[in-house]
Amino acid sequence: MSEKKPQNYENHAKFIPVFHYIALPLLLVNFFGALFRVTQEISFYTLNGVGLAISLIVVAVFTRLFALKAQDRVIRLEEQIRMQTFLPDALKAQVGRLTMGQIVALRFASDEELVDLTQDALDQNTSPNALKQAVKNWRPDYDRV
Repeated sequence: MSEKKPQNYENHAKFIPVFHYIALPLLLVNFFGALFRVTQEISFYTLNGVGLAISLIVVAVFTRLFALKAQDRVIRLEEQIRMQTFLPDALKAQVGRLTMGQIVALRFASDEELVDLTQDALDQNTSPNALKQAVKNWRPDYDRV
């Protein structure tokens, strides 16, 4: 089994080469090809081709978004359990004020950083991106969809 590359802010985003570099570009080429065919001849079949091309892109994008949303819900549950363990009572009562994006970003924070970063998120409404950048001891997530 290959050793996993240490994860940090710069390299934590997940790209799936077959999806991002092959499937989506092919769907876009198909869409523009369908548009070109409509400019050559307007008919039921060419318009149907454009509609189908749009539908395929929408299905591909939403398939990815639905998977990410489901994973975000699991992350929220995991982080709520983790926060119940590590946060002081005063902060535990305020966890409901965190946005989903902030909770997802806080999953990268080490246990030692969790209290301070959660406090910052609550006090300053820190953006998820800024929270991830503030993490010094990164907890990797190699299972992100």
